[in-house]
Amino acid sequence: MKRLKISELDELISMKLCLFSLIINFMSNPKILLTGKNEYIYSNVKKYLEKKNLLFLDFKDNITHKSLLQYTHLLHLKFKINKEKDEKSNLTELKKIVKICNKYNFTLLFPSTHLHHKFKQKIIKLNKYQLSKINCENYIIKNSKKFFILRISNVYGGTLNKKGAIPELIKKIKRGKIKEIHNCNSKIDFVYIDDLNKIFYKLFFKKKYNKIFFIGSGKFTVIKDLVLKLLSIMNVKRKISFIINKKKIDVLKNNVKPIKKFLKIKKFKKLDTGLKLILS
Repeated sequence: MKRLKISELDELISMKLCLFSLIINFMSNPKILLTGKNEYIYSNVKKYLEKKNLLFLDFKDNITHKSLLQYTHLLHLKFKINKEKDEKSNLTELKKIVKICNKYNFTLLFPSTHLHHKFKQKIIKLNKYQLSKINCENYIIKNSKKFFILRISNVYGGTLNKKGAIPELIKKIKRGKIKEIHNCNSKIDFVYIDDLNKIFYKLFFKKKYNKIFFIGSGKFTVIKDLVLKLLSIMNVKRKISFIINKKKIDVLKNNVKPIKKFLKIKKFKKLDTGLKLILS
C-alpha cells in the first residue's frame, strides 16, 4: 500500500472536511416548495434561490410522500382572480396547501395584499382580489401551524411585471400614448423585487413564525412625481396634463419597521435607483 506524503495527507483531509461541510450545509439549509409557476414573483424568486444555491421544487399534486419529507418551507405564490369562481378556488387551493404544510411541518409563506387593513377605524372598500386575499389570511391564522403572512405593496423590477402602475406607465411613455394622468395626487408605496426576494430568503432561516408583516419601502410616491421621474430617466420630453382627484384620498401607510427589525434589514432600495435599474 502506497504511503501518502504529509502534504498529500493534508490535502485529502482538507477535501474530506470540505465535503463534510457541504453535506452539513445542505442538510441544515431550508428547502423550498413553490407554487404559482406562471406568476411574476415566482420567476424572480426562482432566479434568486438559484443564485443562493437553495434547493427548491415546483409543488405539484402528484409529488411523492418521500419527496415531501426533505422540504421545510412552502411559498404559496399561486393566485387567480380573473373569473367569478376564482375567489372560491383560491381558498379551496389554500386549504389543501395548509393541510400539507401541517402534515409535513412546513412553514407556509403567504404573500397577501397591503390594501385591506383598517384605516381610521374604517374598512376601505375591497375589490375581489383583496377580499380573496383576506379570506385566505383568516383561514391561515385559524388553521396553519407555522406561517408568515406578508402584506406586500406594489412590486416592480426584475423580470418586468406586465401589470401595475410602473410597467403600464413605461409602456404608455414608450408608445407616446400618455397625454394626461388622472388622480395624479394619489400616493403609492413600491417595493423592489430584489428586496422582496431578500425578505423571503431571510424568513426561510427564521425559527420564530406565525407573524404578519407589511412589506414595502415605507415611503409613498405621488403618481405625478412617479411620471416625472420616468420621463426624466427615459429622457422623454412630453407635455402631460395632470388631473387632480379633488376627493379626499385615504392613504394606507405601511409600517415596515417590524420586518426590518425582525430580519435586521437597514434599508430598502430607493425608487429612483430601482427605476434606473429596470430601464437600463
